[in-house]
Amino acid sequence: MFLSLSIILIAACSSPILLYLSRRWNSYRAFRAAALRHGCQRPRKYQNRDPIFGYDLVEARKEAVRKGRQMKLVMEEFDRYGKTWEEETFDTKVINTMEVRNIQEIAALSFHDYKKPDRSIFNPFLGHGIMSQDGPEWKHSRDLIKPIFSRAELSDLDIFSRHFDRFLESIPRDGTTIDLLPPLQRMFLDNSTEFLFGESIDSQLPGDPNGSEQFLQAFESALLQAGTRRLAGKLGRLKYLFDRSWQEQYGKVHAYIDSHVKRALEETSSNEKSKDGRGSRYILLNEMAKQIRDPISLRFQVLNVFLPARDFPGILVSNALFHLARNPEIWTELHEKSLALGDQPLTFELLKSQSCQIFKWVLNETSRLQGPNGKSLRTAIRDTILPVGGGLDGKAPVFVEKGTVVGASVTGLHHDKDIWGEDVWKFNPYRFVNKRYQWEFLPFFGGPRICPAQQQVLTQALYLLVRMAREFVRIENRDPVEEYVEMHAKSERGQGCSLCFQHLKWANSRGELNQYARILHKLALAYFFDFLLILLQDKLEAGSFRRDEIGPYYRGYQSLNQSRKSKMNILDLPIEIFHDVLLAAVISRGVKRALRLKLPALFESRLLDDFGIHGQVFNPRFMELWYIRKSHGAEKLWQSYLVYRVHNETDPKVGRFVEIRNLVEELSRKTEAEYETTLNSLCWLALETGSHYPGHRERWGNSSNPVDEPSNPGLNLLSAAAYFNYIPLARQLLLDGNWPTLDNNLFPSPLQLAAWAGNADMLRLFQEHLPEYEDIPARCDTDEKAWRGKHGPGSIKGASLSGDMDTIRLAVYPGSRSTPDNTDFSGQPFGNVDKNSKPGSDLYKCLYHAKNWEILQYIDAFFKESILQSDTPHLLARYAELGNLEIVRKLLDAGLDINGGKTFNSNPLVIASRYCHEDIVDLLLERGADPNYCKMEQPGPALCAAAARGSMTIARKLLAYGAYDWNANSWALRSAVRLEHTAMVNLFLELDIGNAECRGIALNDALYYGLESMVQLLKRQCAHLS
Repeated sequence: MFLSLSIILIAACSSPILLYLSRRWNSYRAFRAAALRHGCQRPRKYQNRDPIFGYDLVEARKEAVRKGRQMKLVMEEFDRYGKTWEEETFDTKVINTMEVRNIQEIAALSFHDYKKPDRSIFNPFLGHGIMSQDGPEWKHSRDLIKPIFSRAELSDLDIFSRHFDRFLESIPRDGTTIDLLPPLQRMFLDNSTEFLFGESIDSQLPGDPNGSEQFLQAFESALLQAGTRRLAGKLGRLKYLFDRSWQEQYGKVHAYIDSHVKRALEETSSNEKSKDGRGSRYILLNEMAKQIRDPISLRFQVLNVFLPARDFPGILVSNALFHLARNPEIWTELHEKSLALGDQPLTFELLKSQSCQIFKWVLNETSRLQGPNGKSLRTAIRDTILPVGGGLDGKAPVFVEKGTVVGASVTGLHHDKDIWGEDVWKFNPYRFVNKRYQWEFLPFFGGPRICPAQQQVLTQALYLLVRMAREFVRIENRDPVEEYVEMHAKSERGQGCSLCFQHLKWANSRGELNQYARILHKLALAYFFDFLLILLQDKLEAGSFRRDEIGPYYRGYQSLNQSRKSKMNILDLPIEIFHDVLLAAVISRGVKRALRLKLPALFESRLLDDFGIHGQVFNPRFMELWYIRKSHGAEKLWQSYLVYRVHNETDPKVGRFVEIRNLVEELSRKTEAEYETTLNSLCWLALETGSHYPGHRERWGNSSNPVDEPSNPGLNLLSAAAYFNYIPLARQLLLDGNWPTLDNNLFPSPLQLAAWAGNADMLRLFQEHLPEYEDIPARCDTDEKAWRGKHGPGSIKGASLSGDMDTIRLAVYPGSRSTPDNTDFSGQPFGNVDKNSKPGSDLYKCLYHAKNWEILQYIDAFFKESILQSDTPHLLARYAELGNLEIVRKLLDAGLDINGGKTFNSNPLVIASRYCHEDIVDLLLERGADPNYCKMEQPGPALCAAAARGSMTIARKLLAYGAYDWNANSWALRSAVRLEHTAMVNLFLELDIGNAECRGIALNDALYYGLESMVQLLKRQCAHLS
């Protein structure tokens, strides 16, 4: 009995040893066989100080993480043991390699010989998703996700632009130091959550409305604890066996994801679009939910996508800025290149073009130095071979036994001096000039497992870098540690990337101006302003100069004595004329550049006041010259200037600004209205702009009184009360004798504003103080009489703009809406109103302000002859200009001429292209509009209008529908050249559009206006042109 127990005990103790020896013997036999067949040799081996468990290397790596020197340790190991070497712990054998051929073998050529290593430690947190799957499961996930990241929606940067704008607002412009990594992470978190889930977590908003900070902390903590457990190894994880904090943290992450998963499954099961409009947008989670119906599986799949999406782009950009702050000369070049792009929208095509090459080189070099993927691990699922790395010289093949882990070190590959030279640790983007690296450069790895989101990451990083370079003149390092010390760009002080930015400001001295000579010279060479410069020079040389011709007269100016066609050095101009130069250049080149410069000098110099007519103080007539699109914010610029002047004007002779300020103060006293909010709103009203007038602008200067005409503070206060619906104040003002239908003074008439704002009780109050109908002398010198009364034209116009049927019925039939069709309108029966009468004429004008089709039909029904049938070209063109897709579609359904008839400037396709209404352009083209249609009196067909606005999207649509008539489109190429729109010019030339004569004219334009980039492009593409 005792003997048998001894035998059992000995067997039990010796079994692990025998198993170990058996494995070693089998391994040796397999190696010998491979050595005989393929000449394999063993790689050099790491010498463990702990020969049994081998945990000294684990501890060394943990220490490197703590000190922020992981990459240094990796390269020290490769320097000591060669480009391929082996390490072994108690339970794992790993072959580390930085050889190009080996990495290609692992990633692609012998892809099916390997699988992902055991990641079960991450399973409670990240589950079973594409990052941990292998074989058929991985292929299924890959086939599901890869097309999602190949869709055209990923090149649409509108959503990312919105989040970037918020990020930009968080950067101080005064030189204050900022740790850039946290705001970058918040921005990419907001963008990735909107792309993945359809709604952003909005971590950049003040007050953290959606609890993003709690979610971020939980996510970071869960990720950190998962990494700690992985580094600890299998035995080291025992100490975490009873630690529940990790479960608490990843549980919070799962709860957030699960709420979106539940919503996505519900929406996709009903196949209905969500009520909040998300159905028209692309949402990754919804696309995945169409194929994965299990909520747990869906949670883990989306979490596997979310992990790199929220982290990698922020790290990449933060690292790039880290290096650029230490290389200011490169930032200066980026800044100049970004301004050279002009006002072209930063589209996917532009960011991928030659114009943005330097930005791509910067990101490539950043990825080389600190890429998102430092090391990729693969486990051999069968005996296989690496091409090189064995023997003392590292040239022989290496046998890889089944179960061996192979670490493909991208960090080592990207710091290989044999590939990159001796300066591998130096930040040098120009090493990518005229070089095409393949397996030597793998920022997103390679082969079938290459990151499917690489294009999205690079596009967004390019967009961010171009915008920041355009916004800031210089970037300065404020971290005392010059050396890059950790993957997340964190310095030894624990900050991510301590920098400060200097915004493009007006210089206070000529010396500082000279630093921006190239930028400002480029800015002033707009084609519109180039004409002004030449005219200015001619006038000054001739000694005859009148203010109303071009600008103020400055005595003592010396002639430049240059020929008309030579380039002008604007820095030789007196500073006053230089201000005028910049103003006209900004006006001619576009709103985006103006908003980028912020125009502080223009605001302070009051030069915008000089662009008025008829002696009026403020009249933004030059707004017509601005490159106006919905996203460009022209109205916001004028409103900002008006707010600035109202705040700061002290001269009582400059009446309009002082009057608005006095009005806001009085309104605040009488109604307890908040001062700043009221001021901003009233400045919008003063401009008569905003979302209610898309495409069409009623200029304040057109309708305001001359300077010497007295103001009407009572009427202005009544207008404000009507808009804000302050009924007690309005009642008192009416009793004081203020008439709500009088012509507007500072603002539109009170009656119009009450209807426009939808304030029905206010509108009824006004109607109670008005007669049913009243003839008054007309303001024009004719025999006609104007009219006003309870149903005055102001209230009907305002009600048309409001889009509310109840409001327009109230405006047309005050006090009696029970039988509206039987009530006379201004003495004329319903359905028999004469358009040529004064009331009919005013009612007719309201047709052009209707917000929807129902209101348009309602107003049209008043006339004895339908306006919709008799005035169709003007109506169709008008609503194409406004961007009202509903009404344009209805007018076309009614049989209107889709090309606008023979009326001058009434082609709806041209007008929709001019105002960049892509949805209307799509509709008109689908309905058969002729993209080449053009009357001789018109400025050109639709392609010319799109080119003049720089709209690449619309230009592509028109070309796809046959806009190739170059006789009609002769101005399109010239417009694109004058805008310096490289992508559009390339498109026209690649399609071989235009004859040699037209291209020659475009080249002459580029030479004449000093557009060097266009000259080079045209000469390169059209070598036969002289």
